[in-house]
Amino acid sequence: MLRKPDIATLPTSPKSSYVLSFTVTGLLLIAVLQSCASLSKQECLQGDWQGIGERDGTLGRPFSQFDKHAKSCQRVSVVADRALWLKGHRQGARQYCTRANGLIAGNSGQEYNKICELDQEPVFLSAYRLGRHRYYLLKQRRGILRSIEYNQDKISNVNDELAKGEMDKDDARREVDNLVSNNQSLLEDLEDLTWKIARFDQKLEKADFAPLPRP
Repeated sequence: MLRKPDIATLPTSPKSSYVLSFTVTGLLLIAVLQSCASLSKQECLQGDWQGIGERDGTLGRPFSQFDKHAKSCQRVSVVADRALWLKGHRQGARQYCTRANGLIAGNSGQEYNKICELDQEPVFLSAYRLGRHRYYLLKQRRGILRSIEYNQDKISNVNDELAKGEMDKDDARREVDNLVSNNQSLLEDLEDLTWKIARFDQKLEKADFAPLPRP
């Protein structure tokens, strides 16, 4: 029978539970407040708007990123310089909007924020769509793996219930047989999808793309 490892339960008093809850809540609040600020106080005060824009451009961030920076710096009474940020963003976007980066961005599931100039956009988007196709293949593969794991957990639960006398033996056998059969079908789908990804990667390599991480 398949069994899941036992999970130790730590004894807690009402006081310790309260302290833990308070601490976790505080940490979450700090994390939320930090995530709201796109720039630190120091970055706002330094005011390297061209450098900040270039960094955003190289990361493929949208033009709306400037508005987030402006809002962050308002808290320390600093006015953001849109002209310098746009100048830097344009320089950064020139580095981002390459054929190689298009494939990487699509494969990682990133959205295209329409920041590439006309002379670069067609080549970038052509590679981006290839990466996007691979991303969806990998997403399907992860879904199959999650389904297999879910079925394995259900088999383990059925075995546990059977061992405790909480389930009829014939009912347990039928349920396990169905789950095993389903997993066999999923494994066939997984093998087929893995083959498709491998074939697609071969085509990418023949097109002189750098190899992407294997699934």
